[in-house]
Amino acid sequence: SSIFWFDDDLSSKVMKYSGDSLAWYAGYTDNIFVSGLRTIQYMHTSPLAPGNLLYDHFGLAAYVENTPSDFAGAYGQNGWPSVQSTPTGIFAGKVPVVPKLTPRPGATVIYTFDSYSNNSDFEGQPCGLLYSTSAGYRVLLSFPLYFMTHTSVQSVISHAKTLFGESATIAVNGDVDGSGVVEFVDLIYLIDFLFRGGSAPIDMNTADVDASCVVNVGDVTYFVAYLFLGGAEPLPGCAAR
Repeated sequence: SSIFWFDDDLSSKVMKYSGDSLAWYAGYTDNIFVSGLRTIQYMHTSPLAPGNLLYDHFGLAAYVENTPSDFAGAYGQNGWPSVQSTPTGIFAGKVPVVPKLTPRPGATVIYTFDSYSNNSDFEGQPCGLLYSTSAGYRVLLSFPLYFMTHTSVQSVISHAKTLFGESATIAVNGDVDGSGVVEFVDLIYLIDFLFRGGSAPIDMNTADVDASCVVNVGDVTYFVAYLFLGGAEPLPGCAAR
């Protein structure tokens, strides 16, 4: 019913070779969410025209790339939550090559550019579109979610899932028992699972609190430190990958 298509690679140019696959999916009744790094640029040159996938299905008429490392985040519009670039990692809060977008008639702007340098050519310009078609909703972001903060990305995906009619439930890091609250009971649940033959967490990633991609005694130690010793908060797990 819904497709989330992320293309966050720096060098592989995934969409340059898989655009036909996305076009195939777009031919059916479904909702599609697309976000990536240079995804738009690799699919079509600007300006776009009828017959281009992003013009026909995503409401994009043209774009202009902002080459420098200047994208600090995006301001949510029309009810969408704002997002922020993560201050750590290879871009340190300033993502390069993010384009501003020109929507075609009928497209709704859902995100506008937050320029780190306050470049007047890009600050406040569209960088995310919502386009409603007879086949479903289409969301197109000109920026990659991978380089945004985890919390802001969760909010974006939750909003999109609600729009698409999907479950908006988001797993909370450390909420091992699925109660919606991270507390001592979650630690007991984790210990029971690991050492007493207890039930497995519904979402194993919630138990991978140290983000080691394995649920083991290291997660128990991490959890104890968080709950009782002022340790770091549970991290987004990767055990289910």
